[in-house]
Amino acid sequence: MVSLDWSLIIMASLWRVSSNLLSRLGGKQALATSIRCVSTSTDKKDIIDANVTTGPIQEPHRVTLSPEAKQKLRGEVKTDQWQSFGWSIESEAEDRRLMHYVFFCTVSCGIVLGSLIWAYLPDARGLDWAHREAYLQLHLRESEGRPLLDPNLIDPALIELPSDEELGDTKIII
Repeated sequence: MVSLDWSLIIMASLWRVSSNLLSRLGGKQALATSIRCVSTSTDKKDIIDANVTTGPIQEPHRVTLSPEAKQKLRGEVKTDQWQSFGWSIESEAEDRRLMHYVFFCTVSCGIVLGSLIWAYLPDARGLDWAHREAYLQLHLRESEGRPLLDPNLIDPALIELPSDEELGDTKIII
């Protein structure tokens, strides 16, 4: 059984991320560049050719595509391998456009803007008001020299307690 050294895996991931960032920011030389074009198709027409250079990179990763590949990416060429996202079953380009539009509206507008609106809604339950009022009452009692908590919150003359005869053998728990 092979044991995994997680520190090596994390370092390799950090190395890949940093080299990617440096090459995108216009660094003169990428730390590690590897691009693998993998195709599962047996038909040579389905493979997109990319000019990949290794070594020092003068420009950010620029991939040139053939005109047929560009048409295929735009959805202008109907392929047998196209599977609809469910928005349009006739046109691949329309299907992709509607899928991107719906996901932009639901994720970007719905979740992000909805979260912002929900976060900045006014305090409907009055929790902020109660907190501020408690601090104001404490400050008022301190400035007047009264105790912070009054032991006689209700005037004892207003409370009618039962007599000892009325209580009888009832247990009183304090």
